[in-house]
Amino acid sequence: MEPGKRQHYRLPLQSPVAFKIIRGKNSDERTPPLNGMIKDISLGGLQFGTNTLNHGDLYIFNEFERTKDRAFKPNLLLVRFSLPGEEEPFIIYCQPRWSDRGEIVDSYEFYIGVKFIKVKQEDLARLQDYIQKHGNEAELKKFYRQKQEADRKKKTEEILIQKYVLATLPIRYEIISSKEGKRSRVINAVTRNLSAFGLCAQVENMDADGLHMVFNETPLNRNTLQVEIAIPKQKPFSVTGEVRWFERISEEGKYNYNVGIKFLKIAEKDIKTIVDYIKDKPEDLSGVSRRG
Repeated sequence: MEPGKRQHYRLPLQSPVAFKIIRGKNSDERTPPLNGMIKDISLGGLQFGTNTLNHGDLYIFNEFERTKDRAFKPNLLLVRFSLPGEEEPFIIYCQPRWSDRGEIVDSYEFYIGVKFIKVKQEDLARLQDYIQKHGNEAELKKFYRQKQEADRKKKTEEILIQKYVLATLPIRYEIISSKEGKRSRVINAVTRNLSAFGLCAQVENMDADGLHMVFNETPLNRNTLQVEIAIPKQKPFSVTGEVRWFERISEEGKYNYNVGIKFLKIAEKDIKTIVDYIKDKPEDLSGVSRRG
């Protein structure tokens, strides 16, 4: 996982761990203790090496059962370990999250990452004290500095993603019939404002080639739009959207309608492109942006 995206600092350590695999849909069904070695630990979980992924028909990862079992539930692990220099053990219920194969030189064939899902508060406090005491001071400072920066960036993006900014950008769109999938010709228009959720387009007409931007025959059948957006210094990208509202523009000019379009499908990288573009732009406070 990339630095800054981890929720907790990982402390490298070696300590034996015993674990039982518990059947997700029947907690009374569990394996005898199996063995491994902890590689690192955090307040959120741990990573351990093992040569065992199953005991009989109980597997650490049982996703393959999902397709043939309507009552499927992922299996859990009950882990027991002690920290180096301490005698009192930890006994924690965990959810397996990922696995990886060890290198040829490793002592274990598999490495398993687990998330703590049921841990006593006193054990959590004890673990936190241990990590603070034994963690590398420079690495701890670096980790929490990166985490603070990541949290700040995330909060900023959460605010920006809801922001509609004034932006006049060229767009091209096609109307797609919800009934038979027929497409109109490609039509040029411009944006009035833009956000990561949608945009307000200014268009000449509400229909083209026998297709209305909103409805197909009745108000119950809503058409969709394929919209290509061109942001300066970026490669144009396409989104799928639908019209949520429209109004006639009172001023004279080339365009006759404001059309509010909500994005239905947009790639994560294109959301980021929009957020980066709008972060320094003035917000549209006209009230045109959030109807419907």
